[in-house]
Amino acid sequence: MRSGAPSKPAEGSRESFIPPAAASSDERRPSSLAAAAAPGGTTIVAKQRRSTFENMKRTIAKGPKLLGHRIKHFLRDDLYIDVSYKKAPPKMVTRELAALEVLSVYHRWLRGVQAMLSIAVFLLSLLSFGKSAVLVNCTIFVVSQAAILVICKVYHVKAQLSGVTNLLFEGRNIFTSPHFFHMVVEVVLWNIQTPPIVFSGTQFFELLNYFIFLRLYSVVVYLNNAVYVYRTFCRAMSAISDLPLSTSFLIRTGLIHHKARVVVTVVVWVWLTVGCLFARTQHLSLGDALWFSFQSLATLGYGDITPSTLSGRAVVFIAWIASYVIMAFLIISMYSLLQASDRSHNMQTLMECHELAHRLRGRSARVIQLAWHFHKARKVGPHVPSLKQRLYTLVLSWLLTHMIAALRRTRQQLKDAERSLHETNIHPLTGLSEYQYHAYLQLTHKAARQLQRIKDVDRVYLALRDRDVLASSLSRRDIESIIVLPGDLLETTDSAPPAITASSGGMAAAEVAQWRDLVAQLEKKCARLMEVLEAMGAVAKTHPPSMSVSQM
Repeated sequence: MRSGAPSKPAEGSRESFIPPAAASSDERRPSSLAAAAAPGGTTIVAKQRRSTFENMKRTIAKGPKLLGHRIKHFLRDDLYIDVSYKKAPPKMVTRELAALEVLSVYHRWLRGVQAMLSIAVFLLSLLSFGKSAVLVNCTIFVVSQAAILVICKVYHVKAQLSGVTNLLFEGRNIFTSPHFFHMVVEVVLWNIQTPPIVFSGTQFFELLNYFIFLRLYSVVVYLNNAVYVYRTFCRAMSAISDLPLSTSFLIRTGLIHHKARVVVTVVVWVWLTVGCLFARTQHLSLGDALWFSFQSLATLGYGDITPSTLSGRAVVFIAWIASYVIMAFLIISMYSLLQASDRSHNMQTLMECHELAHRLRGRSARVIQLAWHFHKARKVGPHVPSLKQRLYTLVLSWLLTHMIAALRRTRQQLKDAERSLHETNIHPLTGLSEYQYHAYLQLTHKAARQLQRIKDVDRVYLALRDRDVLASSLSRRDIESIIVLPGDLLETTDSAPPAITASSGGMAAAEVAQWRDLVAQLEKKCARLMEVLEAMGAVAKTHPPSMSVSQM
């Protein structure tokens, strides 16, 4: 072998060589792998770092993918529902879910921008007076049109999100969205304002700026998106329970679970809003306007400050409506705070029942003592009773009558307390309380069990009647004592005593007593055996129906 001849690579060598053609083709397409040449001619492939955008995209796509994987296995393994995507491949479904998650984040951001614009427009409307009114109205108009564009984009995103359940999935847009009417209402509301240039009817058009505060609904909508709709878990639970996470859901839950926070926020917000609007309309200082706002919302009406313009009267009308709403809400909140729950009501009633029962025992003993003293005082002796003894008897009779009346009142109070303890909640359909309903179910179940036991006894008695001599000698009562559990009592259907089988020559009294003792011992053993079988059946994996334990 010549030393200058090139040596062939050994078969099975694990060194990887990338040909030039492959390397050039890899250079044309983007790849996350970087190639580096070693001194010996070997190419080392290194893995590049992903960019921040790729990591964020992968993170967003991973959540819906895992969620869909879990839901698919839950439906297939637990609910035995086969889930297969026939029209869309798995990668396409994952890509669609990732796009929906990105749209959800985008929707939340747009609602935040809309809420910020609504606050800015409201603050600008407070500055619309005097020579700066035209400039401020033009600014409000421009900001309102920008907000309308944001609203259109919001409902375009909502059309994409609702396309999953929309029949026109491929052609989903704003006009095919089920939220089109809501978009029209919001656009109309954001166009209600004083025009920048007014030629006639200035006093009427200036009133339109006082309705700009209605645009602050965007803050509540943004809070709903930030608290519930933005979270994947909340949206998944909403889809499972078929409960929409609407703005009304946020308001209801806030009014129920966060009463103090909502009351303080709403009262302060309405007080400041009415004060600022009234200061603008009447050209008053902010302190006087806030004092008038307090008078209007508290329905005091001292009369030291009165509206003199049409716009001021419109603000007073708004304050009048808001005062009634706030008062009604405060009354309902105070009533719900003062109203005791069922558990606290039952605890208080239980302690009251204990005290009444203790008082009832004491008054009963007092009635017995007074009755005995009265009986002794009325005993007629050989001589005529004196005046002192007559007065003593009269006082005892009065005390006894008074104590009997008090005893009756205490007994009636105890019965009323027990009734209120049991009947805290009355169902509107059945008219029964929870206690009465459970008692009715227990009685029904007991009657059904007794009926089933009677059927079991009859079936066994008929089956054993034509069998061997020992089995046929058992009476129906004997079968009842064997089959029926000790806690289950049946109505006596046969009042006759159990028949005793006698031989042709008769049986002696001693033998009869002995046989009765043996039968009693046998019944005890059978009852103990039934208890053991019941205990074994309760812990067994399967509990097949038997004649000893009948199931309805």
